[in-house]
Amino acid sequence: MPSLSPESKVAYLPAGEMGTALAVKGRANSFHGTIWHHSKEAQRHFDTLHESRRLRGIKLDRIDGTHHIGEAIEGAQAVFIASRSEHFEEVIDAARPYIEDGALLVSATKGFVEVDGKFYTPTQIIAQQVSHARERTAFLAGPNFARQIAEGKLSGTTVVSYNLDTAEDVKTIIHNDDLFRVDIHQGDPVPAEAVSAYKNVVGLIMGFAQTLPEYGENTGALILQKGLAEAVTLCTVLGGDPKAVMELYGVGDYGLLMNSITSRNVRAGIAFGRGKKNLEELLHSDITIEGVRTVRAIRKLAREHGIYLPLALTVYRVLYTGRQPADAMDLVRSLLRRNP
Repeated sequence: MPSLSPESKVAYLPAGEMGTALAVKGRANSFHGTIWHHSKEAQRHFDTLHESRRLRGIKLDRIDGTHHIGEAIEGAQAVFIASRSEHFEEVIDAARPYIEDGALLVSATKGFVEVDGKFYTPTQIIAQQVSHARERTAFLAGPNFARQIAEGKLSGTTVVSYNLDTAEDVKTIIHNDDLFRVDIHQGDPVPAEAVSAYKNVVGLIMGFAQTLPEYGENTGALILQKGLAEAVTLCTVLGGDPKAVMELYGVGDYGLLMNSITSRNVRAGIAFGRGKKNLEELLHSDITIEGVRTVRAIRKLAREHGIYLPLALTVYRVLYTGRQPADAMDLVRSLLRRNP
C-alpha cells in the first residue's frame, strides 16, 4: 500500500465507543479520520453536537462523520472495524466494494462471528470476504476501555499481524508516546483474538462471583489466575505462543476485570447473578456484552480440541441451560472449591 503520511484518510466503522476512541487517537497524529454512523439518528446527533452518541462528551473536532459507508471508506488507506461481533460480517460485506486496493484492515472486535453454525474470528471473516487481505490485516487488542482512551488516560494496546510492516503502520496511526502505548506482535492473529474474546467470558464469571457474600479481593485474584491459565490453554491449542498471554491483550486486558466497575461483562454478570437481567436482555442489550455470545464459541472450540475450560463451561451452564441465579451461584462456589 502507499506509505502513510499526515493527512492520510482513515475510516472507523462504526461510530461506537471504540471506533470513536480510535478516531480521536488518529486525529492526534494528524490523520484525516472519518467515522461511519450506522443510523441517520446517530448522524444527526453528530452533526448537531459533533460527538458520538456512544461516547458523549468527547468532542470530535477535525473528524468527519457520515451515514454512507462508501463515503467513509473511499480513499481511506486504513479501515478500522470495531463493530459488535454479531454485526461484523454484515459490516465487512457492506464495506467490501469500497475498500481501496492495499488498504490496511484492522479489527478491534473482541468476539467470534457465527456463520451457518460455525464460529470464526473477525480476521478470518476479513480473509474470507476481502481478496488478498492476509498481509494487510491486523488485530487490535489490549486493556481498552474506550472512554478512557478517548479522554487521554494513560493506556496501551497490542497490534497483531502476520505482516510486520502492517503492524508498524497501524502503530503509526494511533500510537502516542505519552499516553497510548502500542506494542506490535508479528504472527497469526487468531490465537490473540481467541484470548481477547475469552476475557469477556471471564468477566461474566467475575460478575457472578461479586454477588456472593463470600466474595472478596482474594476471590477476584483466584478467578483472574484461573482465567489466565485457561487463556494459555486456549492460545496453545490454536497454535499460539503461550508466552503471548503475557502481552497487553492477555494479562493486561484480563487485569481490568478484577473488582472492576467499568467492564460491561462484569456488570452484566452482576446483574444476571442478582436476577435483574435474563439471557434475552443480555443478548439484546443496547450496550455490547460480547461474553454472552463468545461463551458458545469457546465451548465449541473446547469440544473440538478436547480441552477442559471450566470457567467457560460454568458460564455456559449458567446462561444457556435454564438455571436460576441461585443455581448460578452454586456453580461459582463449586468452581472456587475445585482443585487444579
